[in-house]
Amino acid sequence: MRFEWLALLAYTRKIESVDGGWVTIKSIQGLPLWRNHNKHNVGTNVGRYIRALEDNHVRIVEARTHTRGPYRLTLRASEIIFDVTVREVGRRLEIRKSRQVLNRKMLFFFTQKYSRAASLFLKGRLSPIPRSSKEPSQSIWQENARDEFSTLAEDGTLDPRLRAIANLAAVRVMDRRGLLSAVTQTLDDSKRRLNKVHDPILNSRFSLASAWNFYRTGYYDIAQHTLDEAKPWLNKTVDSSLAGEIADREGLHLSAVGDYAKALDLLAEGLYARLLVENYDAVQASCFNIGNTLHRMGPQFYEEAEEWLKLSADICHSMRLGRYEALTEIILAKIALETGRVQVFLKWIRTAERFAARSNNAIDISWCHIMRAFYFQTEKRPKEVVDQLVKARRIYYKQNNKPAITDAYLRRKFGDVWDRVIERF
Repeated sequence: MRFEWLALLAYTRKIESVDGGWVTIKSIQGLPLWRNHNKHNVGTNVGRYIRALEDNHVRIVEARTHTRGPYRLTLRASEIIFDVTVREVGRRLEIRKSRQVLNRKMLFFFTQKYSRAASLFLKGRLSPIPRSSKEPSQSIWQENARDEFSTLAEDGTLDPRLRAIANLAAVRVMDRRGLLSAVTQTLDDSKRRLNKVHDPILNSRFSLASAWNFYRTGYYDIAQHTLDEAKPWLNKTVDSSLAGEIADREGLHLSAVGDYAKALDLLAEGLYARLLVENYDAVQASCFNIGNTLHRMGPQFYEEAEEWLKLSADICHSMRLGRYEALTEIILAKIALETGRVQVFLKWIRTAERFAARSNNAIDISWCHIMRAFYFQTEKRPKEVVDQLVKARRIYYKQNNKPAITDAYLRRKFGDVWDRVIERF
């Protein structure tokens, strides 16, 4: 039992888990030899093991409390060596990996604020700018990237990983302004936060930012040393863009087959990975995919779906992205129509039609016609319904865009006029 416990501590530290290598009593209870023990027995035994190590002047385990945990090896990951592969260690300990899913409401809030701050950064609004007023000593402070990033970094309600991302973004703003002492202080804050999350990608970004700061302040030898220290992190860091793409694609597949809960978890994971590498075109696409999945789940999820879809549209607008398609606006129009907000529907469908015409996106143009058909259906104007469906059908047949599938969908939705559509076509 003692060996299994130490092996679990070593394994968790070695894989550089996002929780910093800490092991809870619940995790210990999952080990093969510990499964019949309750929390009290686990805590008592582990506390006894730690005291025995300390009595022999071996202090390799730290614990917040000896009997309640959590526990962690004080060794660095690079100092831990197994005589079998790490994967084999995990198999023998029967460790079942679980995804650490960010709370979707929290992720929405962070993405909204972080993207807004990034757009301010790209516009050159790095810091508050005083404006003239009647009182020379007074200033009106404008919205700016530094304050927005710093506010997110200090928000104790956010996941430590998200706060670390914001902290590193604040470093970039300060570096651009030449505030090198402030950069050093903020990097110190980042290091404390990273000790809590132990995320390889965040660690690699921190190491690179630190090396650049040493270079900027003239400490060239330390800069090189920091870069050398960063190499192990970089070697273990997967391509976050690729990881985000894979999670996003898996989520879309699960959404298509109706496994919405797992789909949303994967789409959130993909969004987090894309925030790490600041690919905002991919970020807005992730927001769209989450919103579209919620929309597929039915009217009871429309409110949250609208929030995510509007966030996607806002990111596109503020950063001039995603103008190659209008699906976001099309689905927003559909939700508005189905919830009886005709004027909102007209606003979104006109925007969608403008974007679709500008990009000459045939798929979007055909769906704009279909949305118009739904609108005329609610207005009880069958002639216009048929006109719009004929236009849509001609486009998707010309593009060979799964005509049989689209026909089946439209036949269900417009059965009362479908024969007339076929005759016209």
